[in-house]
This record gives sequence, structure tokens and C-alpha cells, in this order.
Amino acid sequence: MSNSIILFVDDEKSILKSLNRLFLGEDYDIHLAEGGIQALEMIDQGLCPKVIVSDQRMPLMGGAEFLAKAREKVPESIRMVLTGYADINAAMAAVNQGGIYRYLMKPWNDEDLKLSIQDAIQRYDLVQENKKLSLELNEKNILLNKVNEDLEQKVRERTMELEQKVRELEGRDRIQQFLMTIHPIGEAMGEIAGVLNQLITVKWIAVFLVESGAASTTPIYQHPGDFAIDPADLSGPLSTVVTSGQAINLKMDNLLAERSGSPGKINLALSPITSTEEILGVLVILRSEENEFSPAELRTLKGFCIQAAIAIKDSRMETTLPELESSLDDILNEFNS
Repeated sequence: MSNSIILFVDDEKSILKSLNRLFLGEDYDIHLAEGGIQALEMIDQGLCPKVIVSDQRMPLMGGAEFLAKAREKVPESIRMVLTGYADINAAMAAVNQGGIYRYLMKPWNDEDLKLSIQDAIQRYDLVQENKKLSLELNEKNILLNKVNEDLEQKVRERTMELEQKVRELEGRDRIQQFLMTIHPIGEAMGEIAGVLNQLITVKWIAVFLVESGAASTTPIYQHPGDFAIDPADLSGPLSTVVTSGQAINLKMDNLLAERSGSPGKINLALSPITSTEEILGVLVILRSEENEFSPAELRTLKGFCIQAAIAIKDSRMETTLPELESSLDDILNEFNS
């Protein structure tokens, strides 16, 4: 079956129906279970989901216990738990027990839930691709000893491409591990930029947040911080990316190049950081004129922008939690009075 299999587990039929409706029309194969015991039986019968999403508080078998058992049966599945505010501590404690990739808050935001499912499936696919590429890399290394001299250079080039891809996958996995806990936006962008800097040669990298349909004039993160670039010079390209929602690759004029200390013109790549249809920010990378961006590098930037969107979403959620908790306390106090 070509569609990605997702297993939702909840003892409330209304929740399962809501989740099923939410993903109607998506390219997913949805399976529903009314508890951990039923879900384990489905797995024993051959169901191998890419993603398992379980409620935390269920009778007979709690979400953490179920996910721990599911981990033994289908260890490669990405496991996530749905929890209410009152269950946050229990959900966090269950992370190690069940190898939980992420916990999601009830009531959920539809778009955030879809993004989390999409990211989990990408993570699953990346791990599988990593294994496949690692195996292929080993096979290529063996082949190097057998091919004649005319083919050796081509094989080495292919091996380099595979090694670069493996490093990229490892970098994405490192970021995914980092994003399992919520961090301030600047810190998260610094982690992503650090991984990118190991994969792509850059002179300057920055992230500009987008608010109310316009990019900020000051980057939330930039490295190096004292680079001789005036962010105001980027207002035009930033506006183009925000308006079009498309990545662009261009050369800046000599004036900016002179201030940056680069001879001639400089190459810029700007890629939107998007969540569903909302543009959350723009990733900007600068390098010297002779060092143009390859199509593969531009695809790499796009992939890391997906992770940047998750980091921004998580950080914004953390900043609103105190307000939500305060509102909940007010409601409870009013109810009890």
C-alpha cells in the first residue's frame, strides 16, 4: 500500500471520528482503535503504521503503557501522545518509557496537528532512506575495488553525493532530537543554522520573522552577528519572498558587495519558512559570487525550512501557554465560586 499508514488510538469514539474527518482527502491510510489492547491486536495482525497517535488517559491501558508495548512490536513507528493540560507532567514522564516523539495538546489545532503528522511521516521516511543510502554507500565502496580505472572517478563522485545526503539526513535527525523540547526562537534558529553551516558553505546566514504579512527589518538570528550587511538592503528580496511564497536566488549589486568585503557581486538565497499556507519567516544565506547555489543545495534549504517552521510554531505555543493556563484558572475559579 503506497499511502502512509496512521493509527489513532482513543477510547472516545467522538475523538476518533473527529480525527478521521480531519484527514479525509489526505493521502493517508487511517486506522482507528478504541484502546491500547485493540491497537496492539491490530499490530499483531500485521498493521505496520508509520505514525501512532494515542490518547494519554485511557481505561485498562494508558497511553504511555500502550506506546511502550507498541515500541517493542513496531520500533520504527513514530509515536505521539495526545494529552490535556492536566496530563502534561504524565505525558512528559512517559517520553522515555514509550519513546514518544512528541506530545500534542488537547484540544488540538487542526493545522498544527496536520503539520505534526506530516513532520512525523517525513522523519519516518528519512530514517528509512538513511538506512537505504547507508547500505548503498557500503555497496559503492565495495564496487570501487572492482571497477576499472575509467569508472573510478564517476563512482567517487556518486559516493560523495551519497555521503552528503547521509550527512544531511543526520543533520535533520539532530534537529528533530533538538526540537523534542521547546526552545526560544533565536536558540532554535541557531541550532538549525549551525547544522546548515556544516552542509553548505556560507558567509552569512540569517532568519527574519514575518508578522502581519511583512518581514521584520531585524533578523531574529544572524551569524556572524557583526557582518557588514545592512538588513535594510534586503527589504526588496524579503518582500518578494513573502508576497510570492517562493524561494529566490539572486546576485546583489556592487554596493552591498563592497560593504560585505566580497569582490564583485554576491549570491543570495532566500527561502520562505512556511506552515501550511502561512509564511512564518524567511531564511537568508549569503555567499561569494563564484560560489553559486546548486539545485541540490536549494532543495536542502527548503527541507530545513520545514523544521524551522516547527521550531517557530513550538516557541510561539510556549509563549501563549501561561496566558492559556491563566484563562483556565479564571474559568475554574468562576465555576467554583
